[in-house]
Amino acid sequence: MKNKRVLFLSILTLFLSLLLVGCLPSPVTPTPEPENELPIITSTPITTAIVGFVYSYDVQATDPDGDTLTYTLSIAPSGMNIDYPTGIVSWSPSSLQLGDNEVVVRVSDGTSSVTQSFIITVSLIGRLLESIEVLPETMELSVAQSLSITSVTATYDDEETAVVALANCTYVSDPTGIVSVVDGVITGLAVGTTTITVSYTEVGVTQTDTVEVTVIPRVLESITVLPATMTLFVGQPQAISVTANYNFGTANIALTNPNCTYVSDDPSIASVAAGVITGESVGGPVTITVTYEEGGVTETDTVEVTVVLAYLTITPPSQTVTVGSQATINIVVATIPNLKGASITLNFDATKLQYASSADGGFIPGAFLPSPTVDNTNGSVVLDIASLTGSASGTGTIITVIFDTIASGSSNITFGTTLLRDENNDPIYHTTSSGCSVTIN
Repeated sequence: MKNKRVLFLSILTLFLSLLLVGCLPSPVTPTPEPENELPIITSTPITTAIVGFVYSYDVQATDPDGDTLTYTLSIAPSGMNIDYPTGIVSWSPSSLQLGDNEVVVRVSDGTSSVTQSFIITVSLIGRLLESIEVLPETMELSVAQSLSITSVTATYDDEETAVVALANCTYVSDPTGIVSVVDGVITGLAVGTTTITVSYTEVGVTQTDTVEVTVIPRVLESITVLPATMTLFVGQPQAISVTANYNFGTANIALTNPNCTYVSDDPSIASVAAGVITGESVGGPVTITVTYEEGGVTETDTVEVTVVLAYLTITPPSQTVTVGSQATINIVVATIPNLKGASITLNFDATKLQYASSADGGFIPGAFLPSPTVDNTNGSVVLDIASLTGSASGTGTIITVIFDTIASGSSNITFGTTLLRDENNDPIYHTTSSGCSVTIN
């Protein structure tokens, strides 16, 4: 009996030990189902009604889960109905329902529901809409121009007035086709004169007023061509943009518009077709004149174009390093034809940087780099590179340069004298960037 008790205690101790160290399988916790979110009623009920007039209230609601909503009346006066799928409440109160009438609307998503409770006060007669006034009485606008009616004011039989939201009115123009009207915003469609009838209905009473609208042709005042200046490489195309400036606003002009024409004063340097300017040969500036005609009015603008053959730059344009580390830059050439060799001078702040080393960037085939001419006292280095096997065209890194950092601060690395030569040892025309900056912490 004693042995059995010892065995039971041993098994119990082992079980508890395994449970504590997590060797026994943990119970599986089922993934909870996502909770259903309640619908949200967003509309405000109409709380007055008049005997003999139709009461209507459009209940608006949304569901965060995207469920289909249905509408019912939990509490309602006799004769009131609600459209099950749309939520439109309709009712014609009788004289027996004068005073306060309790209403509870219920909106359900099929799982849960919310309610909206309110009181409708029924009276024999309320204030009646007698007239509306629309301002301004007359309007003038151009084709494609949009202007809004300033205001619609309702006047009642008790001599009180109220501003009516433009979206609560209806608009009909006669003749049609001259303007369009959306929520009181009038847009000119064609030259002419039209009458817009504005209607507003309240408690079964509809009143109207009119606006006389004259649409005139839009008048071209100027054009703007961008960019105003551009630098292109030989063979590089670049599109411009043309904007027409009218008496009331602006509009973009399609570059292929037949009324938009282009003329280069030197097509041998920069040609132009359908708004696309192409560098043909080194030179410039060349003036591209853009002319646009509309409605008998002609306006012009110009673009100044310079065409270059190649471009030297330094990447990255900026970097941040710590004192005692090294800063690495790449000398990059862009859109170069038949590059065989180069001689490039770099200038830098010798109190912050010291030239350390340079290497072939891999762009020029079979490149050879003789020893550079280094001046770490005044801050300059002359780097030479030449191909022993051929030339290269396109864009790429010609030399990678490493500098030691010796003090905190900042230093610009800029181009000095640069010379690029082609396979015939002739100089290649090019431009250079402003260099790069190194921040040393």
